[in-house]
Amino acid sequence: MKLVSAFEQQPQGVLYGLVRRADGSPRIDDVAKLHPGQISLLSAAERAALGIWQGPLAIDAQGIKRLTRISATEFEATDALVAASEIWDGSARWRLTERTDCPAGETLTLEI
Repeated sequence: MKLVSAFEQQPQGVLYGLVRRADGSPRIDDVAKLHPGQISLLSAAERAALGIWQGPLAIDAQGIKRLTRISATEFEATDALVAASEIWDGSARWRLTERTDCPAGETLTLEI
């Protein structure tokens, strides 16, 4: 188990949006380039149709990685994290006070 200090971060001037077609479906050119802020704007059905991970996400030095929620402050690293700085769960966002590494399968506990 890895204990990391974090704080919930409110958006400060950064807004995320999606372009939608006339039928209301999202117009996405490259799913791999979506930011977690944009992913949070998609419905569960839209995420499933696009093959996007349904669980929490982490932003690390290598890109966006998958997490599995264990509890309100505990996540299991589905993918290995390298210098992770943020965790996104839906529209909730936690900023880690220090970048952290976490091997796949290890539990990451946020100390808020």
